[in-house]
This record gives sequence, C-alpha cells and structure tokens, in this order.
Amino acid sequence: MRGRARVMSTVQSSLRIVAHCGNRHRRTPLAANLLVLAACSVAGAAGPARAPLPDPCARPAPGSAVPEPQSVLPTSHEPLPAPTLAWLGSVTPTRVRRLYFLEKLDDPNNPNSATTFYITVDRQTPRPFDPRSSVPNIVVTQGDVEDWIIENRSTELHAFHIHQIHFMLMEWSGLPVNEAFVRDTVNVPYFNGRMLQYPSVRLRMDFRDPNAVGTFVYHCHVLEHEDGGMMGTVRVRSASAAPAPGAPAATANER
Repeated sequence: MRGRARVMSTVQSSLRIVAHCGNRHRRTPLAANLLVLAACSVAGAAGPARAPLPDPCARPAPGSAVPEPQSVLPTSHEPLPAPTLAWLGSVTPTRVRRLYFLEKLDDPNNPNSATTFYITVDRQTPRPFDPRSSVPNIVVTQGDVEDWIIENRSTELHAFHIHQIHFMLMEWSGLPVNEAFVRDTVNVPYFNGRMLQYPSVRLRMDFRDPNAVGTFVYHCHVLEHEDGGMMGTVRVRSASAAPAPGAPAATANER
C-alpha cells in the first residue's frame, strides 16, 4: 500500500483500521476487502494494483504548475436587504406567559429511582410529553411577539430550546440583559433550595415570521431530560384563522 490513507477491513461487516499513511498496524492481517478512506494505491489479494488516485493533501512537486482552485469566493457581495420588521428587543410583547422546569422521582424515598421530567405552562397540570396527543400546550397567533418567563424549579440545570423560531434573552433571574443577537437555546440555572426565588430567564419570543405557522416543539436540550418527558408543543395559527378546535383556553399567565 502506498500514499496517505487509512485502510479499513470490511470482513464480516465490521470496520477496523488496518493501516494508516502506508504503515500497516501490527498483528492485523491485511484483508482482501478494503475500504480506502483517502487517496492511495492498493495491491493485495483482491486483485492487481489499482491506479493511484490524486492525493488532496499532497504538495505540488517543485517546478510543477499549481492547479487552479476548484471554487473561488467573490471579492464583494450583494448587500443584505434592509429589515422589514422592527428589532425584536424594541417590540412590546402581546402577552406574557410563565413556564417552569420540574423533576419528580418515581419513588421519593429512593434517590436512585427513575425520574420524570416536566416543562409546564403555569396553572396547567404537570404532565410528561405525550407524542400521541394532538392538543398543543400553547397556542399563539402568527404576527405576535410574546415574553416567556421560564423558571427552573429543579436542582439541576436545564437548557430551554425551541424549534422554528428565535428569541431574545431579556432578563436573567430578574436582571436585565442587553444582547444584540437572537437565540434558540438558553441555559436556565438550577435551584439550590436556599434561594428566595426560582432562577429564571425572560425571553422575547418572535412569532412574526409567516413560515412559523404550524405546530412544533420546545424542550430541554439535555437529551436525557427531553426523552424523559421535558417537552411541549406550541401551535402557531394564521393571523386570519379562528382558534383551533381543542385549543386550551387562555389562562391568567396570558396578559
């Protein structure tokens, strides 16, 4: 074998490195079936030597012509169009909603028992996410901007994440934040049991984009928590549409 390459055996539908950059690994038999992961030339039991392929990592030989680049970036670009919407941070929210993270041990007397994870809209009954349910946890109208205050009532950190839209972080546990960018994920600190109030973030949620119409999820971005039930759905209805059948009634946290 010649050239810069890793060669891996495909015998018995398994992969393992048998050589790297022309150096065969010790105590590794060279298999007849090889998968070549970079440019190289191979000769083995499978047949005659193959023609060498060009090595993208190789330097040009002294005196040889330098090949033309396969792509070139433009020296200038078209300016971005002026924004048609007001900056999210300066928009007055249509309403304020409150949500919170919560965890419960299946057996409160056994700290090693399974844990159920929740993200719950204030004044709704905490329930783990049910993928079979067609009823959203939150219904909003396209074109609106809302503030969501999300508390962490558990003793470990959670990361709030939402699909389809972006938001601005406005407050961190009651302290104003001045960020010049939008997010789709933010960490919410854990409650240590001695705080006078639950840690929280205040997020300005942007539902103005017409492409946001539909139903999508928000959840904790820690995979174990998400899979354990810490997820909900939000339905964005068209500004011209009537309230969707079965949509939850407005609660006191919508003001």
